[in-house]
Amino acid sequence: MDAEFISLARDHPATNHPFLGRFGSLTVEGFRQFVREQYRLSSTFSQALATAYGLAEELVDTDSGRVLPAWQLAQPLADLLRVEPWGSPDGHGSAFLAMADSVGLSLDDLTQHRPYGETQAFTDARARICRDSFLRAVSALGVTECANVTIFGRYLDGARQIRDRERVPIDLDYFEVHVRDEPDDAAKFAGMMAPYLSPHDPGVCSSRGERAAWNRDIALYAGQELLDARKTWYDTLDRRLAFKSGPGQ
Repeated sequence: MDAEFISLARDHPATNHPFLGRFGSLTVEGFRQFVREQYRLSSTFSQALATAYGLAEELVDTDSGRVLPAWQLAQPLADLLRVEPWGSPDGHGSAFLAMADSVGLSLDDLTQHRPYGETQAFTDARARICRDSFLRAVSALGVTECANVTIFGRYLDGARQIRDRERVPIDLDYFEVHVRDEPDDAAKFAGMMAPYLSPHDPGVCSSRGERAAWNRDIALYAGQELLDARKTWYDTLDRRLAFKSGPGQ
C-alpha cells in the first residue's frame, strides 16, 4: 500500500484513539462488553468481503488491449473468504469464539446481545461502502486492514494486561492471528487497488493519468469514511465501557 494510504491509516484519530491506550484498564466486565460489541464487527466481515467480491469487474487496458479478468482481480478476496467465515475450524471466527468462551460468553450470549447504535452504524457503513463499487469496497477495507496492524497490537497488549491483573484466562489467539495476518491482508487489498490507481504512462496518456487521480480520491475518501465510523465507535466504547480506576489501575 502506497505512502498516502499508509499515512491515512497510521495518522487517523481512530488508530490513535485514547480508548486503545486505556484498553488494558478495562474491568473484566468491560472486556466482556467489548467482546459482545466486537462480535458484530467480526461476524459480519465475511459478508462485506463477499459483497465486494460480487462487484469485481473486468479491467481492459485501452492501449495494449490486455484484459484483467474479474476473477483474477478479486482472487485475494476469495483467499480471505477461506479464513474469515464463521464455521471454519481454522478461521478467525473460531478464534473469536474461543476468546469469548474464555471469559464466559457463549455464542447465544453474543447473538442475543443488542449492540450499541454506533456498533451497528459502523457495520452498516461498511456494508454500504461495499455495495457502492469494487474500488470503494477494497479501498475502505484495505485502509482499515492497514490500521488494524496497529489497532490489534494495542488490543493484544491490553488483553494481556487484563489477563495478568485480573487473573482471567483470556484466550489471546484472536488478537495474535490478526497481528500476524493483517500486514499480508493489507498488501492483498493494495494489490486489488493498484490497477485503478497506477497509470502506465500519464505523460503519454493524460486521460488515463486523470482517471487514476480521480480513482485515488475515491479510494482515499472511502478509507477516510470507514475510519471515521471506527472513531465514532471508539468514542462510544470509551464512554460506556467499565474501566479500572485509582490505585492498581
